[in-house]
Amino acid sequence: MRDVMHMVEPSERERTRRGGSFPFNFDMVVVGDTHVESENDDAGDPNVRQVAAISGLAGAAFPLGGVLSRPSVVLQLGDFKHENDGSVDRAAAMFRGPLIDGNHDTNDVRDLITARMGSLTWGRNWGGVWFQAMTENFVALGNTTPPTVAQINGPVADSVNARPTDEPLMFVVHRALSGTDGNPPTAGYLTEWDPAALDALEALANSRRTVGILFGHDHYTHRLTWRGIRCFSPGSVRMSPAVPVYSTIYPENFLVLRLRGDHYEVGSYCFGFDLNRPLSGGVVGGTGWGPGVWEWAERVNY
Repeated sequence: MRDVMHMVEPSERERTRRGGSFPFNFDMVVVGDTHVESENDDAGDPNVRQVAAISGLAGAAFPLGGVLSRPSVVLQLGDFKHENDGSVDRAAAMFRGPLIDGNHDTNDVRDLITARMGSLTWGRNWGGVWFQAMTENFVALGNTTPPTVAQINGPVADSVNARPTDEPLMFVVHRALSGTDGNPPTAGYLTEWDPAALDALEALANSRRTVGILFGHDHYTHRLTWRGIRCFSPGSVRMSPAVPVYSTIYPENFLVLRLRGDHYEVGSYCFGFDLNRPLSGGVVGGTGWGPGVWEWAERVNY
């Protein structure tokens, strides 16, 4: 799996090979809360199945047309390992790419992020889009909050404002911006944020060429609009199917994100269990989701 899971930022040589400078076609995968080493790992090892599904994507048809290439990046959106359970080594071996921290991550995960990415508030240009990470406000395990005003107006803004003003920007954050789209069970996640921090994020986003936000945390695959910005969440393997009450709510999904220069395409791929439940988006020819089903896909122009 190593050649699929590694982190890639294209070199000048690679950019030239693909046709000069940015933009060029760039395919990546976004996974949500993996919670490696949690009790859910003992229920069919869903992260092993997730890695296998990602590895098998190359050559598959995408719902909006075209054939998928091998993903150049697999991005993880926090809650990488579950709290103090086990060692970070197993998670690090399974998912070797870029990641951010979540509210269930401990300092060993934060140390791994710093070693891989250089900073908790890292940024990378993939496919001509600047991906800007935002870190949790971490005090101690069980005492974390979403990004604060000081973090957004400080290191996040410093990183973003150092980039060209016309460069497309996508924020990457663990804490969910859901709660307004009507999908259970997410009502209220926006209330975890300080309203002033949400205002600061909106102001920074509006000052740049922001094309989207990726978030995790609520374990449900989403697409929604927050304050005029398209947002997407991959979901999680954490609650399916180990806890029966959740096995009828949460699918096992990840996102495929295809960057195409003047637009991107994003699709939510269900690699796991059929929920037999007609939730948002539905499925052609069925009432729920099953392995190998695209729940939804859309194009965003910029």
